[in-house]
Amino acid sequence: MRYIDIVAKVKEREGVSEQRADAVTKATVRALAEVVPSHQMRRLAEQLPVELKHVVEEAVPREQKSLDDVVRRISEMTGADTIDVHTIKAVVGTLAETVNYPFKDLFAQLPPEFDDLIPTPQPRRTIDEFLAQVQQAAGIDSREQAEQAVHATLRTLSERISGGQAKDLAVYLPAAVRTELMAASEEAEPFGREEFVDRIAAIESIDRPTAERHARAVLTAVRDSVPKWEVADTLDQLPSDIARLTR
Repeated sequence: MRYIDIVAKVKEREGVSEQRADAVTKATVRALAEVVPSHQMRRLAEQLPVELKHVVEEAVPREQKSLDDVVRRISEMTGADTIDVHTIKAVVGTLAETVNYPFKDLFAQLPPEFDDLIPTPQPRRTIDEFLAQVQQAAGIDSREQAEQAVHATLRTLSERISGGQAKDLAVYLPAAVRTELMAASEEAEPFGREEFVDRIAAIESIDRPTAERHARAVLTAVRDSVPKWEVADTLDQLPSDIARLTR
């Protein structure tokens, strides 16, 4: 895709002028190039139009690593008082359509909040929506207990599936619950349903029946939050007795 076409798409998505779309596109690419590992940005740049290749080449690494830092940096470069994250998503979404490069790998070494920039087939659920489903399904009294159930179940799930699959799931979940999955080791541990439930019970200091109820509620919420193909890929790595907890 030509650079002029990228700018046109950003302009259409955000309802801004061509000049504004040009400025925010270049600023977003530069800001990302300042925080993403240089070898990954170079690989991405190989597929970008020459106008954006130059932006990547001119970028100087910066210490700021949070998404808020990147938003402020883009505001600074475009001369805007504020930049809406939605605008940055529009640029990243357009680039994702332009190149054959997995943006989840590009952001792998950045805080989980950066995954919110990656386009998904449907809007991500909010943390409130996710926890409310878990709380209701498991009959949990408080939000804090629901958070503990999510933490314990996702930690255990991350130990049972490959690191790559755990990270694939994390992209579609609210940022607040991604940490356990993003920290997964590459090699999955082989264990069945009993140990799966036992690990959750140990983390939460609860009995097994309660742990199983929590596991079912959290895994079902995950299933309802990610695309069907990611659910299928995850279930392929789980024994049937654990997989049945998602039904």
